[in-house]
Amino acid sequence: MKPYIMPFLLVLSLLGGLLSSLADVQSLGLTESDLNALVEYLLIIFIFVVSVEVGASLTRGTISSLGKDTLLLTASTISGSLAAGLAASLLPGVGLKLSLATSLGMGWYTLTGPLVAASLGTLAGAVAFFSNFIRELFTFFAYPLLKGRLGARNSIALGGATTMDTTLTVVAAAAGRETAALSFMHGALVSILVPLLVSLALALVP
Repeated sequence: MKPYIMPFLLVLSLLGGLLSSLADVQSLGLTESDLNALVEYLLIIFIFVVSVEVGASLTRGTISSLGKDTLLLTASTISGSLAAGLAASLLPGVGLKLSLATSLGMGWYTLTGPLVAASLGTLAGAVAFFSNFIRELFTFFAYPLLKGRLGARNSIALGGATTMDTTLTVVAAAAGRETAALSFMHGALVSILVPLLVSLALALVP
């Protein structure tokens, strides 16, 4: 798939969602919750199909060789997120605890938002939620465009924890099955570490 196809499809999907919101969907017997459920089911099916395709193409040797790459890429993702959090803390009104906890969410907004909200309040939780949501959304558009300059494997770090599910699809489409396998393993390891890292940032950072 060409690098520009996925951003085009995303824009097309957003336009389709906008048109459906403007249309009288109630006349079709559908509610907003029905549409949300439909989108969720379609996403699950899409991720399942991509995952099966990636898994079917792997051999034991390929999985073994990806182990070291997964560890190195995960370390790079965490280091980059820490650096971004430290840089964001220099902005006016942004504390170190909030910036680090948010950046270490690494795209997992449904977890990071509530964790930060429980510790620092609703507003801080909203900041953490939307910051990580934007990271996921940015990956959809940026990965196909940046993989040529940064490298297909290095660019996986953009997606953080999301590279095992939602953004796995864009990696598979833009870079192929073997890179998608690395993306899945990287996302799985990052997802294991995110709850610990965010909790540590909230508990230890003054």
